[in-house]
Amino acid sequence: MARALGLPPEEIYAVIGPSIGQSDYEVDERVMDEVRRLDGIDWEDAARPSKSGHYQLDLKELNRLLLLHSGMPEDHVAISRYCTSSCPDLFFSHRREQGKTGRMMGFIGMIKET
Repeated sequence: MARALGLPPEEIYAVIGPSIGQSDYEVDERVMDEVRRLDGIDWEDAARPSKSGHYQLDLKELNRLLLLHSGMPEDHVAISRYCTSSCPDLFFSHRREQGKTGRMMGFIGMIKET
């Protein structure tokens, strides 16, 4: 967004919404290989080994690290505490429902100062 709109990262705010939590999101080496390819990201802050060749991945933390790496100030990033997997009364979860889910929505908006 910063490049596309010519905005300095200091003028952008982000909210990382509900997503599956680290304790419910296990990934294999194939996924971790992609995470390790992210330049400038200390992925070890977002993943912990679980069983052989698998990791518990914290998607919210990984996205926070990506935003900070892009130059966004830390106090411009808010993170939801909700886990979509552990809150079935509030959210759908692809993993929890084994592929049978509803839909969720994300959005991006701009506020133009006058």
